[in-house]
Order: sequence, then structure tokens, then C-alpha cells
Amino acid sequence: MHTTSVHSLTTKMVEFLSDNSFDIIVGYDTESKVVYWNKMAEAWFGISKEAAMGRTIEQLVPSSKDDPRVRYLSEAIEGKEYILMEVESKFRDAYYSQKILPWRNDAGKISGAVVIARDLTKEVVRANQIHDLNSELTKQNQLLEEKSQLLQAIFDTSPDFMGVLDKDLRYISINKSFELYAGNIVGKTLYEVFPQHSDSNYEKLLRKGLEGESNVYKNYAYTLRDGYCNLHVSPLKDHDGKVFGVLMVTQDITELKHLNDQLAENNDQLENINIELSSFTAAANHDLRKPLNKIQVFADFLHNKEFNNLSDTGKQYMQRLMSATRDAQGILSGTLDYYSSFMKVDSNEVVSLKEIIQLLISKYQLTEDMIAFEEVMITGNSKRLYTLFDQIIGNSVKFKSPERSLKIIITHGWSTRKISAFKEPLRILEISVKDNGIGFNEAYNEKVFDVFFKIHATHDYPGNGIGLSICRKIINKKGGMIVAEGKEQEGTTVKFSFPQ
Repeated sequence: MHTTSVHSLTTKMVEFLSDNSFDIIVGYDTESKVVYWNKMAEAWFGISKEAAMGRTIEQLVPSSKDDPRVRYLSEAIEGKEYILMEVESKFRDAYYSQKILPWRNDAGKISGAVVIARDLTKEVVRANQIHDLNSELTKQNQLLEEKSQLLQAIFDTSPDFMGVLDKDLRYISINKSFELYAGNIVGKTLYEVFPQHSDSNYEKLLRKGLEGESNVYKNYAYTLRDGYCNLHVSPLKDHDGKVFGVLMVTQDITELKHLNDQLAENNDQLENINIELSSFTAAANHDLRKPLNKIQVFADFLHNKEFNNLSDTGKQYMQRLMSATRDAQGILSGTLDYYSSFMKVDSNEVVSLKEIIQLLISKYQLTEDMIAFEEVMITGNSKRLYTLFDQIIGNSVKFKSPERSLKIIITHGWSTRKISAFKEPLRILEISVKDNGIGFNEAYNEKVFDVFFKIHATHDYPGNGIGLSICRKIINKKGGMIVAEGKEQEGTTVKFSFPQ
């Protein structure tokens, strides 16, 4: 075969291989103009071979003008070689590897350059996805390790006895508290360690756990020592949801049970004391009032029949006697009211504030413009709630200012309070009773709740000094709080709140 024919055949074979290559192959002459453009180049750039021939890459792809890799093409024409890996394309969202090589003729003289590029987008995207997945997996493994360490720390430091048993009720793990109690029992069965539990409620509870049921057994009596505990049993499941063992948690409640027993005993004693106190107050109400009433009757008789026959000194003594008797009756009545305010058992009902206020308006002969309030339904004992508002509004009436008309303003609002003993926050009713009376010095804000404490003299403002003490008892019994704020010659505000 002639040399020309061989050369022609070789050229065609190269073109055939290039056009069917998975690589992008572009040939440039010494002026950086395209002299070869295979089919993958057409697909990559979206430019036909005819349109590309004789043009520079800057003319074909204007965005490549500032690309430093164009300089590599010029340098390859001068004889340098470049191999670039995972190059990010500026032409489109893709990645490729690239070789830029000088192109020599048969005489070994450089007559241009060849750029061979391979689309690596799928590989790079897949590698990035794998990298992201590995990063997420590493992160999740770290979180899992942290959780595992946390659970292990809880397991090891818990004061409760904790143990894991397999389906044969063999201990495969126990915490330190349980080990201190029972010794190193890992590898032993329940029956080897606690033979007394065979066919007991304890064993039945564990068996139910192996059947997939969580249970709690309260006030279980220890058999190895004098004590009580709560037993918590939870099934342990594998990835397929099959039970492979149980977690047993034993909570020692011995001290708590003793305290509860003591509390129940104290409550019984307190109830007996309250019964005795109730009997005493009933007797005192009768036995102490009887002589006081007689003294009052004879004092009234002397005043009506013999007052004019007494000397001036005798008349003073008579008036003091009658005043002292009235004071003694007031103190006795107040004392009985004070103790009865917390001896009775509460009965909860829904009470209308409007109904209470209307009763008090009638009692103290108030006009509607003297008292302002918003209706609210209150849960509590109706008699105690009436007593509460009666004492507060009664004080507003008693200590009204002679310089202005009485004005009482009652407002209310709601709030919530989180208490550990309850799952849900408690709704708190907050009430404020404000008047424009004579008020009092703020130094007495706390003192006014003391039993028998009186700021003013009895002859100026009659009373036994026990009203606000009763209010505090009522509010305390409802688990609430009460405060008083006084300002001389401006008025008094009483604020209280309690759960609903």
C-alpha cells in the first residue's frame, strides 16, 4: 500500500475514533484558531463543527475571555503541557478534566495545540454527594456517640437500680447502684440471684415486658431488706421491632413511703385536733359569751336606771365598763371568726362576683357609682369568698375620707404559673380592690395582716383588728397570695391572687 494511502487511512481512523470518543477534542493552529472540532465538542458547546472552524475560543465562547486557561493554550503552542483535574466550567454548570498539549507535525515542529477534555460532572456530583453523606453520617455518628455516652452516664450514675435482662431473664448489664446492692451478677439469671422471685409478681412483670408490654409495679416490698420500691419494666426491641430483652428500673421509695405514712398519721392527728378545737370554740362561744352578755345586760340596766344617781367619777367608770364589755365581745367574736375561717373544709363552686358585690352594696348602703367592677366567675367556697370581699370592702367603707365621696374600683386579670407537681400550668386569678379612703402609712403594709393589729384608736374607728387576718387565712388556704398597699390620705389597694 502506498504511503499516501496509509496516511489517508490513518487520518480517517483518527477522525473516526475522535468523533466517537467520550472526550471533547479540539485542535488549534498556531494562531489559536480551531482546526478540529469533534462531535463531543459540538454537544458540549452546542456549536457545530462548521461554525467552529477557523474561529478562536474567545470568539466561540465570549465568557472565556478572562479565563486564565486560555493562556495555557498559547503556552501549549509554545511547547508547554498542562494537565488539569476537576476543573469547574465557566461555560455551564459542570466539571471536567483537561489536557492541553502541543501538536507537532511529522517533522516534529509545533503546528498548534490539542485540548482533550472529559466531562466529570456526574462523577464530581456523585463524589460530592458521597462526601456530603459521609459528613452527615459522621455527624450522626458523633451525635449517636454523644447520646450513647449520655445514656451510659445516666445509667451509671442513677441512684436507682437499673438492669438489662435477655429473654432468659439473664442479666447482661447492670448499673453501679445495682452492683453495690446485689454484687456482680452479670451473666447470672434472675433465679440464681433472687430465687425468692420465682413465680412472683416481680417475675410476672418481667415476663410481660418480654411480651412487649411496659408496666409499673408500685410499693413493691424488698425481700432482701426492709424497704419498698417502684418497679418499671420496659421491653427492648431490635431494628425489626422484635423484643430481645427488658430494661428493669427499681426506684427505692422506702424513705418516701415512711414520710407518707408519717404524713398520713400527722393528718389524722391534725384532724383530731381540729375536731377538738371546733368543740372548744363552740364551748367558748357559749361559755364566754354568757358571762359577757350578763355583764352587758347589768351594765345597760345600771346605765338606764342608776346612771343619774352616780357621781361624775362613777359615770366615767360606767362608760368605761360598757365600752370594755363591747370590746371584749368584739374580740371574742373576732377570735371565733378567725379560727372558724380555716377550720371548715372547703367546698368548690362557681361564684359570681356580681352577686357578692350586690349583697355588699345592700349591706353597706352604697350607691352604684361608689363601686366599679367587672363580672368574673370565681371557683371557691361561696361563704369564704363573701367573707373575703366583705372584710376588704367593709374596711373601705369604714376608713372612707370625709373630704370626698367614696370610690371603690375592683379589677381582675389572669396569669399562669408553672408548678412542678402539675403537668399543666395553673390559671391564676388576680384581683385588685382599690379605694380613695384615708389610707395608711406604707410602713404598715405587712403589719395590717397581724391578728388584732389596729392602726387607729377604737373610739375613732370601731373594730377588732382581725378582718385582714381572716382574709390572709382564706387566701393562704386557697394556695394564693395577698398584699396591701397604703398611702396616707390617698387610699388603700388590696391585691390577692389564687389558682382556679
